[in-house]
Amino acid sequence: GWYSVKLTVPQGAQLKLVFDVDGVWDNNGVVNGVTKGYVGSGAVLAVSAGRLSSTAPSCGSLSSTTVYYKPSGVSLMPPLLWYRVDGGDSRSVRMVASCDGWYSVKLTVPQGAQLKLVFDVDGVWDNNGVVNGVTKGYVGSGSTIGVSSGNVLSNVSPGCLVTQ
Repeated sequence: GWYSVKLTVPQGAQLKLVFDVDGVWDNNGVVNGVTKGYVGSGAVLAVSAGRLSSTAPSCGSLSSTTVYYKPSGVSLMPPLLWYRVDGGDSRSVRMVASCDGWYSVKLTVPQGAQLKLVFDVDGVWDNNGVVNGVTKGYVGSGSTIGVSSGNVLSNVSPGCLVTQ
C-alpha cells in the first residue's frame, strides 16, 4: 500500500510534503491559514498515519506478474486493466497488444500477492459478474495470469511470441 517517488534535491535541503489522495488533502494540518505539510530532510522520508519518518517501510520482496487478456471481440483500443493487490486500493493501467488478439501488461507486486482483475474494453466491463453489488473480478496469482472467455489461467501464457 506504499507509494514512492525519487526526487533529486540539493544535499541537506528541507522538503515540505503534501499529498492529494483522490481529492482529499493530507497536509499535516493548517496553522493560521498556512499548510503545515510534513517537513524533513535526508535520504528517506516516509509518511504514514500522520507521522513523518526517516525509515523506509518494509514492503517484503517484490516480483512481477504478467497479466494476459483476450477480449471476446475486437477492441478499438487496448483494454484498461483495473486491479487490486491483496484487497488493497484499485489501480489501473493500459494494456498493450501482444499477439493473436491477446493483450498484456507486466505488474510489479509483492511476491505471492493475490490479484483481483477487471477489464474495461471500449467502455464495456468484463468483471466476472457481480454478487450482492460487488464485482467478483478475476482472481489469480503467480508469475503469469491469463484471462480468456471467463476463465482464469494461472502460471501460463498464450502460445505465441509476446512482445512488450
